[in-house]
Amino acid sequence: PLFGVKPLHWHIFTLVLRWLTSLGMGWTLIQIWPQRKQEVIWITFLFALYPAFIQQPIAVAYSQHFITYAFFFLSISTMLAALRSKRWFWLFLILSLLAEGIHLFTMEYFWGLELIRPLLIFLLPSISQESLRKRLSYTLRNWLPFFALLLLAVAWRVFFVQIPEDP
Repeated sequence: PLFGVKPLHWHIFTLVLRWLTSLGMGWTLIQIWPQRKQEVIWITFLFALYPAFIQQPIAVAYSQHFITYAFFFLSISTMLAALRSKRWFWLFLILSLLAEGIHLFTMEYFWGLELIRPLLIFLLPSISQESLRKRLSYTLRNWLPFFALLLLAVAWRVFFVQIPEDP
């Protein structure tokens, strides 16, 4: 209903989503490696331009994938921003949880990527000098709301979503 049956509109929409996903990935990486801006820019361009995804001509079918992927990166990057900013912590945390919810409840394909979240928290430069015990505690405490939302999505999918049966 958004673009009707006009292929050009769908292709432009999906290409914009692909670039937004790339920017989200770039924002995520720059927060993990702030001293490696040049490398992050190259990684982001490679991610955006690499032709491994050859289904781009089927824009209608794959737009949902890029929407989900973009919200995944938005969730990761806003979570990292929340953990790096005391002033904007709650705003970024709420945005991150909302983006994760959209990502999780749109499509299950990228649920496995959620397991990278605690690793990213653990590797944050701001806590890298702490003891292992403090880092693990920090990681668990900050990952818990996201893990709870993941469990809620799994429960929703397993117990409440009706899958049509073949006739």
